[in-house]
Amino acid sequence: MKIRGLLIASLAALAAISSADTFLVPVTFTLAPSVDGLYDPDNTDVSFDMTAVLPGYQNFSITGIQWDDIVIETIGNSWLSDVVISFEATSAETTVANFYDSNPGTGDDASGTGSYSSGGLLPASVDLDPDNMLRIHIWEIFDDVAGAADATVVSGIYTLQFEATPVPEPATLVALGIGAAALVRRRKKK
Repeated sequence: MKIRGLLIASLAALAAISSADTFLVPVTFTLAPSVDGLYDPDNTDVSFDMTAVLPGYQNFSITGIQWDDIVIETIGNSWLSDVVISFEATSAETTVANFYDSNPGTGDDASGTGSYSSGGLLPASVDLDPDNMLRIHIWEIFDDVAGAADATVVSGIYTLQFEATPVPEPATLVALGIGAAALVRRRKKK
């Protein structure tokens, strides 16, 4: 009877480890320039360690993205539709890009200032690498002036929906170990 109880406790602990929790994380943009093409060193690039943003979690995936009141202001003849904000998981550990490109001004082929919202949470699928780093890049589809800003993301908020699994607590790991030992012991008795 004790072994059955240990086995049930171990399976419950395993189920708790494998379940994912959902979080909404706001990312605020203020005066972020868009300079050249993707990965140009002059662009605005920021990285976040998601384990520092949401301590106690691992295995992060972006499952939805929403933007609200993203204000873009172009410089010169650059178009509002040229600005791209990428959310990326690519690191030295991967060879395949894992990203979501957001183009708030899509179809707004004009210079000036525009404000954009996505109209709600859009589905996304970006699995972060084991390093749990989220990389954000602001870049231009068409670079009007090399080495100079073509536009600025003046303000706005992106909301990222994440799924992540809790980091197992030591007590959970002990329960799993006891359950596994009980299974091995039971098999040996038979």
